[in-house]
Amino acid sequence: MTKRYALTYELNWNQGFTMANVNVYDSGSEALRQLHVLCRRMFPETKNMKEVSRIPKDGEVTCGFPFRGIAARYLTDAEIKIYKLYGNQSLIDQKQMMIVSPVEEADK
Repeated sequence: MTKRYALTYELNWNQGFTMANVNVYDSGSEALRQLHVLCRRMFPETKNMKEVSRIPKDGEVTCGFPFRGIAARYLTDAEIKIYKLYGNQSLIDQKQMMIVSPVEEADK
């Protein structure tokens, strides 16, 4: 079984849909813990995050306001391969909302 990496990121629809401050974690539970910390710090008036106990297999968990928030999701198998190969040198494709290879982006 492949190790399940997860990531957290800030999302912002006010400036076009963007991902910022992306962090990759070795597990979904670690990403979820960080999501809870960030949500309490950045959005203290939003709903109680304690009710969110896991990241769905094919989806994401979010908190925040309608146009700005924090999200956590699992990486796809393709993203895991890229992340293992390039680590923090991996890039984010803002249109696809995916981790991509820096080599692929340089070829564009």
